[in-house]
Amino acid sequence: MPTTSPDPPQHLTFREVNWIILHEGKLHGQYLSNQAPTIFYVKHLIEDQGSLVGCCTRVWCVYQEVLNSDPLLDRYRNVLPAGSCVMKGPYALKAYHADMFSEAYEQDILVKSMDLHRLKPFDGVLLPTRVWHFGEVLTLVRGLTQDQCPSTIPSDKIKDRQEVFTVSVLKRTLSQFETVEEFYGAIIGVLQGIESLEAIKIIHRDISFGNIILNKEVYCDTDRAFEWINVYGVDSQRCSVALIRREPVDIGTCGGLHNLDMAAYIPETAFIDKEEWPPISVEVQ
Repeated sequence: MPTTSPDPPQHLTFREVNWIILHEGKLHGQYLSNQAPTIFYVKHLIEDQGSLVGCCTRVWCVYQEVLNSDPLLDRYRNVLPAGSCVMKGPYALKAYHADMFSEAYEQDILVKSMDLHRLKPFDGVLLPTRVWHFGEVLTLVRGLTQDQCPSTIPSDKIKDRQEVFTVSVLKRTLSQFETVEEFYGAIIGVLQGIESLEAIKIIHRDISFGNIILNKEVYCDTDRAFEWINVYGVDSQRCSVALIRREPVDIGTCGGLHNLDMAAYIPETAFIDKEEWPPISVEVQ
């Protein structure tokens, strides 16, 4: 017989991701030692293309743990209690399964582009700040070998894939433009981004509304410096976390490109001397 006054539940558990911890030992293209893992608080899911095959892309809006040495904390020391758990953002944390036989993966185009951008930043392109490789998907996620894959899945759909995580600043996409000027400015920025990639002999190969970003960072609560949230922490204990805004990032144009998952190198034979291009005339009726 049910009681008339049952004890309230301690807490409710939902099937959702609240925290993602990425270990520095899995960083790709960067050699760091004795570094603590990077902790992300997941605010919400932006995109989910999960399936049994393919890239299975997932993107979250996340906030990253702020270290005590971060100079960004200086502007908040008067309003945040000492020892507070502080996370900065927003960032876009992306997880996907990269085709290990694609040119983008085999040539490590993403990390090489990041290295070149650190040496000499180029306009119109937004690149991740870090990349993690976690292992082959069939073994790591499915626990299968190629021969053990279900016969119902076409063999041409089964590829050797690497589970990859990337983190970059979160910006609006082209479909979220506010003014006509911003829209056309972003298109001009895309052309500048194409030129920047061409200068390092790379072609994007996947230009779409979702892969065009807007440079201006717009927030609905512009008067709020930070916000407190009450969540279950990594240790499953209830805690208060302060979410603060990161420093804005400027890509040098009104808009530009991101996501080099399908990029490729431009063959040497494809380069044309622009001085030899025929003149273009436009007649307006």
